[in-house]
Amino acid sequence: EELSRGPVCAPVTLNGNSIVHSPGWPNGYRKNATCWYYLSASPKKIIELSMDYFKLNDDDYLSIRDGAFQN
Repeated sequence: EELSRGPVCAPVTLNGNSIVHSPGWPNGYRKNATCWYYLSASPKKIIELSMDYFKLNDDDYLSIRDGAFQN
């Protein structure tokens, strides 16, 4: 398993069950903050995402992709 992240993103330690928070959590994050995580796993592994709580402001978005990242 491998994870890379943007400079404003909170650090994450990968193990069997990892938790990812938005920058500044549990407080808000600064305006125009961009946070990204790239997760990768070996071919026989699965990356599973589950959320106990998820909320976006009007101008925010979440993008989840399977495969190569392209602009």
